[in-house]
Amino acid sequence: MMHSGITFLFQIFLCMIIFIQMWTSQQYYQVLAYRAPTKIIMCRYICAIILHLTLVDELAQKMDMMKFVCNHPYKFKASFWAFLAPF
Repeated sequence: MMHSGITFLFQIFLCMIIFIQMWTSQQYYQVLAYRAPTKIIMCRYICAIILHLTLVDELAQKMDMMKFVCNHPYKFKASFWAFLAPF
């Protein structure tokens, strides 16, 4: 829960930086076509790392659920739908 909160805060911070730059720029189209400053690139990198670290445990749990369905199809009426449930 803490990781997702930190990720959310970093994403809000990143959005604020982007909107501030768009509002202070004289020409809006140049904001979309230029290389991002180092601050924004670092924020994106940190958010991506935290997001991936947060999702590793959840993905492992979902894979275990799918493996259980594959190994015990007789415990389900419709094993296909049980297999798709973790998605």
